[in-house]
Amino acid sequence: MVRKEFYNPEMVRTILSSLICLLSEQEKTRLLSCVEVCAYRKNDYIFREGEIPQYICVVATGNVRITKQRECGRSQILSLLGPTEFFGYKSFFANVNHTTDASAVDAAIIYRIPTDVINDIAKFNPNVSVFFLEKTAVISCEQEQRYINLVQKHVRGRMAESLLLLYDKFGTLHDKQTIAISLMREDIALFSNMTTANAIRTLSSFVSEGLVRIDGRNIAILNVDALMRISLME
Repeated sequence: MVRKEFYNPEMVRTILSSLICLLSEQEKTRLLSCVEVCAYRKNDYIFREGEIPQYICVVATGNVRITKQRECGRSQILSLLGPTEFFGYKSFFANVNHTTDASAVDAAIIYRIPTDVINDIAKFNPNVSVFFLEKTAVISCEQEQRYINLVQKHVRGRMAESLLLLYDKFGTLHDKQTIAISLMREDIALFSNMTTANAIRTLSSFVSEGLVRIDGRNIAILNVDALMRISLME
């Protein structure tokens, strides 16, 4: 169940800065007055496939997974999102119901902006339309390339690529090795398009080869170059 949180104007402005900088003072006032600050627990759904898009969402804290149900009954994680990333806008601008699920990887604070507010602002401010068009284009290209890679590569290559993507996207903790997002094995498997059993076996082989270190849900990358070679060749 969604829980409304305290509205911190300074933090809202910071998280939404990439969009706010495109707005007039009047548009800023309207948008900021409509932002909803919502708290989600681990694995809570933010929206479900088939629902009508009512909000454009932004991650304030925590992480979000975007998933697609496949015909075989399994899910595929299309993307993992961190703070300041927007989501939920593609279906709205395409004028269709949501084509994916969005859920919290861990406890997360999400800012929700009503779609009618974005729509009204975009009608008179073409920069807003271009803002979301560019994001849609970038994500589509990334997902298209990733889909090709996941189909063509063997399990070791898929796992190596997934770990490197997480390493590049989320960065590391203070030790400069541990990826700054903690994922369940099932999430890693769904992100890598493999079964959980295969994901566990592949990660175990990487540990035995000295490529990664695992501590619970935390994964540290010990040999980036070796993982890159595996990603490219296997």
